[in-house]
Amino acid sequence: MSSSSSAGAPTLTPPSSSSFPSQPLSASLVQGPSSPRIVEMRSRIGHSMLFDGKRNQLFIFAGQRNDEYLSDFFTYDIATNQVYELTRDPHIHGGPDGVFTQRATMDPERGEIYVLSGLTRDRPSAGDMIKSGLWVYHIARGEWTKVYQTEMMRAEASSRNAREPRPRFAYQLIYHPAKKVHYLFGGNPGETDNPRERLDDFWRLSLERPSPDVVLGRALFSLRRRRCLDILTSGDRMGALQCLREHVVHVVHPRDPDVLAMFNALPALLLKPSHSGQDTPSVRLGSSGDRAYNDRTDVFDEIMAYFPPWMKQPDADLANSLNY
Repeated sequence: MSSSSSAGAPTLTPPSSSSFPSQPLSASLVQGPSSPRIVEMRSRIGHSMLFDGKRNQLFIFAGQRNDEYLSDFFTYDIATNQVYELTRDPHIHGGPDGVFTQRATMDPERGEIYVLSGLTRDRPSAGDMIKSGLWVYHIARGEWTKVYQTEMMRAEASSRNAREPRPRFAYQLIYHPAKKVHYLFGGNPGETDNPRERLDDFWRLSLERPSPDVVLGRALFSLRRRRCLDILTSGDRMGALQCLREHVVHVVHPRDPDVLAMFNALPALLLKPSHSGQDTPSVRLGSSGDRAYNDRTDVFDEIMAYFPPWMKQPDADLANSLNY
C-alpha cells in the first residue's frame, strides 16, 4: 500500500427504475446439484451490497443481526427475481470471518469482488477484534483468495507503522475500475483508551499480479538460495560460492526488487567470517536438524503461497472450524 493525497472519485450512475422487477422478492437456497428450496434471507445492518451490471446480479455479503456477526453470502438475480445463497460461512471455504461494517468493491470486467474486513468476533472468546485483511472472491469459480491479513486486539492497533493502514472499521473504500486502484479513507480504530478517536488518513491500494515467469523465478530462487545456504552451513564456503555463481544468479529476475535484495545480500553473507556460538540471521551456522527442517519448511511455505487454496493445506486454524 502507498499513501496518497488526492484522487478522483468515480461517477456513480444509478440504474433506471425499469431494471428492477416490481413483483415481491422470493429467496432460494443453492445446494449443489439439488433443486433450490425456498428460504428466508434474514434482515441485517452493516452489510455490503454490490450491483453487477454485466451479469445483472446484486451481491449481498455479511452484516450484523442483533448481537450476531453474519458471514453468509447471497446473490440476487434480477431477471428471475430469485435470491441464491452462495455460502453460509465463507470462512470454511477459505474466505473471511463474519464481520461488521466491512467494505466491498467489485471489478465486473475481471469478475472479482474485493472485501476489506472490519470488526469481527474472536471465535474462542467472542470478544471484539479489528482485522485488517483483504480478500478476493472470484465470481466465475466461486473461490476466495486471501491477499493479506493482520490481526491484533484493539490495544495493539495504534502501534502499527506507516507502511500499512491501521486496522479499522466504519471506513470508506472506493474502487477506480479504469485504474484498477482502491482508495481508503478514515474510519474508527476502536481504541478503548480513546473511544472518540477517528482516523483521517488516506491510502491507495494497487494489487500487483506477477507474471508466470516471475513466479517461476521466485520459486527457483528460493530453492537454490536455500541450497546455497545449506552448503554454507556445512562449512564449504567455496562450494556455496560456486552454487551462487552457477545456479542462483541465473534465476534472478532483474525487475523483481525483493529477489534482487536477497541476492545482493548473499555474497556478503558467504564471505562473512563465522564465530563459534553465533548465528547469522539467515544462515544459522551450526544449526541442528530441527533448524534445517524449519528452514526448508519456510521455503516450502513460500512456494505454496502461489498455489490455489484447494491444492494446499488450509491457512486457517482448524480449531476455528469446531463448535465449542
